[in-house]
Amino acid sequence: MPSITGTVTNANGELATFNILDTIRQFAGGFGAIGTIVYTGTGNGTVSNITSTANAPTETWTLTCISESSDGGVFSVEGSVSGVYSEDATVGVPYNNGTISFTINDGAIDFQNGDTIEIPVTEGIMSQQGIEWEILRWNSSPLDDGGANFQQLIMKGKGFTSDEEIYVGMYLYQSVANDYYNIAVATMRGYLSTASFNGQPGISPICTACGHNITITYWLSINPQRVNCVMKVGTPVYEYFTVGKFFPYAFPSQYPQPLMVGATLAGTPATRYSSTASTHTWGIKGNLSQFRTFLNSGTWNQSYCFPYSVASDEAMLYNAMRPAGTSTANYTYPILPIEIYTLSPTNIYGRLDGLYWITGFDNVTENTVTVDGKNFVVFQDIFRTGFGDYFAMELD
Repeated sequence: MPSITGTVTNANGELATFNILDTIRQFAGGFGAIGTIVYTGTGNGTVSNITSTANAPTETWTLTCISESSDGGVFSVEGSVSGVYSEDATVGVPYNNGTISFTINDGAIDFQNGDTIEIPVTEGIMSQQGIEWEILRWNSSPLDDGGANFQQLIMKGKGFTSDEEIYVGMYLYQSVANDYYNIAVATMRGYLSTASFNGQPGISPICTACGHNITITYWLSINPQRVNCVMKVGTPVYEYFTVGKFFPYAFPSQYPQPLMVGATLAGTPATRYSSTASTHTWGIKGNLSQFRTFLNSGTWNQSYCFPYSVASDEAMLYNAMRPAGTSTANYTYPILPIEIYTLSPTNIYGRLDGLYWITGFDNVTENTVTVDGKNFVVFQDIFRTGFGDYFAMELD
């Protein structure tokens, strides 16, 4: 199950929330990972805004100065696998040959003929495994403060059968005056290139996770049917969202679209990550507007989630569950699937993919638990630390 962890900031001039969105786009889309750039020669300019496209092979790109000039220059572009491109790169001008894009920036010392820049690219793990998502829409234009021109991402996954069509989307909304920078998420039943985000076919109710404009530490797990993301946006505040498909307890002919969406807020409220309101909580605790599943009836249902949604006396039993062992040094923590059900009608539909219940007893956020050779990271419900306020996300 492909996963990455890391930290994004606003150091590149973009908000941290935008950089999370772009990280999801590049990782899910199987874009090549950029390694350490090597500069050789006289000039001390740099290269920036490097992006390797989806399905880009593992190779090293060599940029060689072939025409020097004051505060400028022209570079040939050659990939060790892709070969030499006829279109050269000019200093200060964005370059894109369909496989890699970048901008060469002038430095205090001009580039000289023969100077080289080497950019190593490693094929994206999603592409390596043949499970990359198709990027259907990527609107990276800047936000205005009202969010009318919001940045958005819509993707299509192929599922584990490789012939499914699973549509998910995300967009940013913010208010500088009120200091909130949030990510709205949805799952769709289809896609129309001419439709707005909210006008997509069969779109779920919008759910939201609060972000941060300066720094976000993230844990991201993506497979061909869903996206799970946890973001640390405060000290300590943990937001999450999940979009895509869950594992149904039914055959495809019985349940064709077992889709879900979940986050920490319902709709797109003007809520900052620091809010301690009762409505600011995980949707996967169940029976909440910020967690929805699509049913055969054609509705996006506000479902329950076992074992979070059980009766109070039963919840006490689960929340008091202790890890096996004599101390934190040798504890073995049990994890339970988070199962989706309804009371009217009484039915159980399936379980979430990659998210599990875990006890909070003698447990801490960001603890790593290994079960059957798989690694899980423990997270708390935003700011809450009760025994029943934790879940584990699979990260392998």
